[in-house]
Amino acid sequence: SQSPAPRPSTASSRTSGARPHAAASPPPGAGLDSSTDVARGLQRLRVDLLRPLEEALDANPSEDMLPWVETLTSEAQAQVVQLQQQAEFCMEHGHYDLMEQIVNCASEFEDLRTRADSWKTAAAHNAAMG
Repeated sequence: SQSPAPRPSTASSRTSGARPHAAASPPPGAGLDSSTDVARGLQRLRVDLLRPLEEALDANPSEDMLPWVETLTSEAQAQVVQLQQQAEFCMEHGHYDLMEQIVNCASEFEDLRTRADSWKTAAAHNAAMG
């Protein structure tokens, strides 16, 4: 019954010995995967969220489009927050191109969110008047 106990402690001490802050850091070799994840997240934000949001906001404000605009705004917000959390990783690993794209997408989202707020107000007004 004593032989299983040393095995996990040996494995954990080997991990902590190699990297004292292993729990907080990505596993070795995760750099490429993480930058790929950031690039995928940026692509998803641009193609799947910001572009459709912009197209929706270009349409006349209407009550039936309101849930779509709110969904896109909410999902884009979540994606921007996730990317901003990954920005530190980009800085640490010299992915300044991805860092710049995160900043640009966040700025673009802020512009669209401002437009969305005005659009939603107009949609509610149109619904009340209609």
